[in-house]
Amino acid sequence: MTPQVEREWDRGLARCEALLDQHLTAAVARFGAAALGVIDLPPLGQGRLEPPQIRVAAALYWCREVEVAGLPGFLEALADGLFRGRITLPLGAAGDRIMQYYREREERFSADERRALYQRVLGEGADAVDAMLDRLTALVETIAELPILESTSHVTSRVQVAAREIAQNLSDRAVGVAAFAARDVVAHVRQTLDLLADPELVRALGGGSPWTLVERNAPAVMGQTVDPATHLALAQAGQRVLAWLADVAPVLAGGALSIGRTDAVVQAAEAWRAAGGRN
Repeated sequence: MTPQVEREWDRGLARCEALLDQHLTAAVARFGAAALGVIDLPPLGQGRLEPPQIRVAAALYWCREVEVAGLPGFLEALADGLFRGRITLPLGAAGDRIMQYYREREERFSADERRALYQRVLGEGADAVDAMLDRLTALVETIAELPILESTSHVTSRVQVAAREIAQNLSDRAVGVAAFAARDVVAHVRQTLDLLADPELVRALGGGSPWTLVERNAPAVMGQTVDPATHLALAQAGQRVLAWLADVAPVLAGGALSIGRTDAVVQAAEAWRAAGGRN
């Protein structure tokens, strides 16, 4: 795991929190202060592209890839193993913190509930967000490859069609409990990051950053290997592309989309495809 990936992981988590704050602000503007306490929110509009809902999907895409990378599942398995005596570590105060985390498990979305949430919002099979991202990012990447003097308009028009398809799909799906659940999952990931930075636990697990601990100890704790670097790269790049969709949603219907060769979305598309996609 390179220092750059570690830094980008921190930024990705902060972006998730910002994206979800934007959705909550929009919900309060639409439904009033009562929206702050509602778990199952109705759509913000009637069939329109709703940027705040697309931002929820961008946060959930990041969460799904981070889940495949090993969090929060690693800490859930570690806490369960310590509680049941399958895992023993020389822990004092850190052990107390992990046991408190374990006792609070019913207050969070479980692993099965998180998987169901990702499937509902991000889809599976031919209509999955990954398949759509594969088409969209391939088109966006083409823009950077065109000769400087060649117009990008013919590619941009195709990007517009692909972008509207995925934006509408995510806008329609990221409703109901999606935003509440996303906030819960993001807060859960933030909590696991804090626990995995506990010096006592770090020493007991062999030292290193949280993702080093996860990658090294996943076979013993989770019974499987994980590949944090690949999935964190996908998480960051995919999140950036989907957040861009939310930003440009107002112009997608009007045919006024414009993308420059050096725009951030082009770089994100290149990074997503370089990481291997999820098609």
